[in-house]
Amino acid sequence: MSMVLNKSEEKLTRKESMGGENQSLLRGEENEERNGQNHEEEKELDGGWGWLVVFACFLTTFVLDGIGYSFGIFMEPLKSELGEGNFGVASIGSIQIAVYLSSGVVGGKAHRGIG
Repeated sequence: MSMVLNKSEEKLTRKESMGGENQSLLRGEENEERNGQNHEEEKELDGGWGWLVVFACFLTTFVLDGIGYSFGIFMEPLKSELGEGNFGVASIGSIQIAVYLSSGVVGGKAHRGIG
């Protein structure tokens, strides 16, 4: 009675006949074969869209933090223009930061609702 073995059965019989280190080497070869197929699929999926999103997030954060943290530069001109003291003008900056930070909560809930 003759038996025909396919490649996976042949590898299994080689593994059973070999000891310790050789078995791990054979397992490594199988993992490389599987990873080679997955690696080709991953290359096809990357189109650069992720980097565009990262760049857009960086620019948005850069501009909004620049506006929020540079309010102190405008304190003196606003005080003289509005005729208010430090408390009145500083309240404007505080409200600006509060709106900036609370918009994250509103945006998060909208994202969950819309998807």
